[in-house]
Amino acid sequence: MLLVGLTGGIASGKTVVSNRLRDLGAHVIDADDISKAVMVPQTQCWKKLIEYFGKQILKKDSSIDRKILASVIFDDPVKRKCLNDIVHPEISKMINLHVKRINAEWPDAIIIIEAALLVETGTYKEYEKLIVVYSREELQEERMVKRDGITSGEARKRIDAQWPIVKKMKVADYLIQNEGSLEQLSRDTERVFASLRTLSDLKNIQKGDS
Repeated sequence: MLLVGLTGGIASGKTVVSNRLRDLGAHVIDADDISKAVMVPQTQCWKKLIEYFGKQILKKDSSIDRKILASVIFDDPVKRKCLNDIVHPEISKMINLHVKRINAEWPDAIIIIEAALLVETGTYKEYEKLIVVYSREELQEERMVKRDGITSGEARKRIDAQWPIVKKMKVADYLIQNEGSLEQLSRDTERVFASLRTLSDLKNIQKGDS
């Protein structure tokens, strides 16, 4: 098993890269999908969020309104930290369960953990390699305006709420720039996967020799 983190700035193209890695044979665990699972109604995580943020963050069906929650935390670093302190431990537990399940069935698997805050939380240190996807901030803004239907100002706030991408790039093992065509992004992703495949094969050979 080779455990790899995948991160980058908001609207940088992480999901496009992770989808291509999945097509190439990697097992992808999406932390955003897991965050939705740990916040379903009546879970411990859900109860803690309601206790701290109040019922204003709920939809009519009692599920968490992620858009409202995002608008609350992006303007308040203290509340953002509280959200992370509540949710991230639960996400980590579930990710670990998924990793164990995949490893049990596919011992030679390349497992990709896609998450926005791997570097901010220090979680990237738990993985053997780190991929960082990046784009110019102007492109990130344009993509969010088109994708999420928000204003440039709101997009700017979301970018500023995360660490500068250069800090993430400094600890990356692989950098993938997403400022060109989808074809170029696919080729760059394929090159990274080929390197990961080589590392995985070498690791398996060494394990067999020990």
